Amino acid sequence: MITKDKKHKIVEELLENITKAKAIYFTAFSGLDVAKISQLRDNLRQLNTKAKVAKKTLADLSFQKAGFNLNILNKKDQFNNSIMFGFAFGDPILSAKTIWQFSKQNENLKILGALMDGKMLKTEEVIQLAQISSREVLLGRLVASLASPIRNFNYVLNGNIKKLIYTLQAIQN
Repeated sequence: MITKDKKHKIVEELLENITKAKAIYFTAFSGLDVAKISQLRDNLRQLNTKAKVAKKTLADLSFQKAGFNLNILNKKDQFNNSIMFGFAFGDPILSAKTIWQFSKQNENLKILGALMDGKMLKTEEVIQLAQISSREVLLGRLVASLASPIRNFNYVLNGNIKKLIYTLQAIQN
């Protein structure tokens, strides 16, 4: 049994993570063995995301203290006694990708939702977020679309010069 001091410490730690995180992912993990959970934690740790398991009553208390009234924590049909939270302090999209890819490989990990920018996201929205291309790919597409008119204009100008050269060569021959 957990003492009151330990519970208070857990609530304070969760509250600190809630206030600092850019996004918080909710997952149910019943049926996963310790090795799989450790693997997920390691993958998330590399992305500056902290995976924390907490009882739903303590988590609910922490979210209420942070100013969020989350009904998702009160639903008994989705949760067992504990929930794994992914507190994304870095890029929230990379964290969503990692959790989603892990859930595809391990059907016992269920994405229940997320909290991002003060809004509750459903499972489908988290999956859509995870399917967005990475920041580098999106920036590359932006640069390519910005450079495309310049490249096309350069091609048109080179075409006129090439036609002039071909005409001069035909006259010379």
